[in-house]
Amino acid sequence: MANADWDAFVASRPALAEVLRPFLRASLAEGALGVAQKELIVVVLLAAQGYEAGVRSHAGRALAAGASPEQLREALAMLIPFEGIGRYLRAAGWVEAAMDAPPPA
Repeated sequence: MANADWDAFVASRPALAEVLRPFLRASLAEGALGVAQKELIVVVLLAAQGYEAGVRSHAGRALAAGASPEQLREALAMLIPFEGIGRYLRAAGWVEAAMDAPPPA
């Protein structure tokens, strides 16, 4: 799923984006944790920040990397004890919408 915020950042700050991209790729690369697991973590972190576009984008990436919808929902539920039910309920709608969207290119 595309992220218009990221696209705008790249367009307005191409030099910074060029430096940041390899760091992000390395952070999300297969390691002791698989890509799907890392994307699930990113979804929860971005949901905790209240960043809808990021949640939608990385939820799609998590699914594309092999995470199941149930894994995505369960990971997101970790918000409840640590960030509160309100944050979870808001982010849950974003995740459900991402599951209905076409897979990222």
